[in-house]
Amino acid sequence: MQFSNTTTEDGAMQEIDRICGSNDVKYSLKAKTARLNMALGDFDIMALQYDKNWSYDDANKYDHDESPFAPAFPDDLVLRDLNIAGANINPNQVDYPFAQNYLGIKALLVADQNGHFSRLEEESDTDDCLSHPMDSMGNLILSECRFGTPRKYRLVGNSVVFDVVPNYSRTKGIRILVNRQSSRFTFQDTTKELGIPRAFHDWACWKAALPYLIKNRLPNKNDIAAQIAAKENPMNPLSIPRFLSNRNQARKGRIRVRQESNR
Repeated sequence: MQFSNTTTEDGAMQEIDRICGSNDVKYSLKAKTARLNMALGDFDIMALQYDKNWSYDDANKYDHDESPFAPAFPDDLVLRDLNIAGANINPNQVDYPFAQNYLGIKALLVADQNGHFSRLEEESDTDDCLSHPMDSMGNLILSECRFGTPRKYRLVGNSVVFDVVPNYSRTKGIRILVNRQSSRFTFQDTTKELGIPRAFHDWACWKAALPYLIKNRLPNKNDIAAQIAAKENPMNPLSIPRFLSNRNQARKGRIRVRQESNR
């Protein structure tokens, strides 16, 4: 579904008006756009919660997204049509800030001095990633630091912090697989399509229409609210959560045998 199509009237803006019995005067285009973007934000949350086996990404993101390490590396995408971004490894730099408009990090890989990439383990048991010696100004005391190729990391605020200080440089030596938020609309968009699966474009329109229905006490508000709830109910086989959690049909479930010691 396109954002808006006044010729065929099959755009999201026209569908919202049909649900509400409104037009651009009663329910402004800017207000409908803001509500549609809020619905897409709700889809992002469900994607992060239920899409465990496949990194969900908005179809509109291809070739249009900055690196999560922006503004330091605004154009430093490893593969521009994938949600994999990169940054340079700099000697004596242990923390690498990234933008906060990302939903989550799926994986982090770092290259050694020879360019061989390894997936880093997220630090959980100790505080190695936070124990770097620093002076009173927060600068590393390099003479007391441990150097080498990072093997672990920790997320602190809006930065990735490594367990050791890199003592080498490597162009695009950091690769990060991220969950990106859905592409948002402006009220001036027209043919741009909703980037979420088409089966749920009607849900996005319902979500954008519901606040107007409630505010104006329109009789169909309860019916629309019930349809939204059904689409968001994990127990419903046709719901968004069930779709997201079952997208990866190629990944087979495995039975693990629990082993206990007899000693």
